[in-house]
Amino acid sequence: GPKSVSPSPLCVSPCPCPVSVTVSVSPPRGGTRGWRGRGAHGGPEQGQEPPRPPQKDEGSGVRVTPALLKATTGEFSLESILLLRLRGRGIAHLGCLADCSNLEWLDLSGNAIAGLAPLSSLRCLAVLNLAGNRVSSVEPLRGCRSLRQLNLAGNRLRSPRQLRCLQGLRHLESLRLRDPRGDLGNPLCAVPAYRATLAAMLPGLKAIDGQRVAGRGSELFRLCGELDAVLG
Repeated sequence: GPKSVSPSPLCVSPCPCPVSVTVSVSPPRGGTRGWRGRGAHGGPEQGQEPPRPPQKDEGSGVRVTPALLKATTGEFSLESILLLRLRGRGIAHLGCLADCSNLEWLDLSGNAIAGLAPLSSLRCLAVLNLAGNRVSSVEPLRGCRSLRQLNLAGNRLRSPRQLRCLQGLRHLESLRLRDPRGDLGNPLCAVPAYRATLAAMLPGLKAIDGQRVAGRGSELFRLCGELDAVLG
């Protein structure tokens, strides 16, 4: 008769041989330009450093570094930078900005800057926008001898007396402490007739808060304009 065959016992022990699985990674649609393979953990390939975020002091915001400046401008040398826009970058410390010795135009608006010491050596700086920061002293700006336009709207200046340090800036023509377009001001803007005080203290000003200075300053401005037209 037929022989009975007993079933083999089910093997529940793990296989002693590891299973090798090969995963094929295809480049994204649209070509391979700019695409790099990734390692086993989804990170960059071995030997490649991950992109570094802007350098920060612990808990105190971004610091300006040579790497940040070169990446922003594309310039190899900091001395070659003439125009620099660092608006809204979370900057709290100006770091190596003093090394941009030929800088003429600088926008630092919308950051968290309180100290301006690195700006004191920028002798060529003509236009400076510091709107929307935490500035409570502009003493270092006395060294910016070429400064013509200065925007300080939206900071922490409390008295017109804090701007006496600007009296030696013979080329300063425009000063802004308040900007209604962005609802920006300074505590000193609550001082009655602060514009008249500033006009008397800084007689070379032609405009305060975007308004032409009345009196001798505006008359001189008109005469200079007529002279330029004649010589033009």
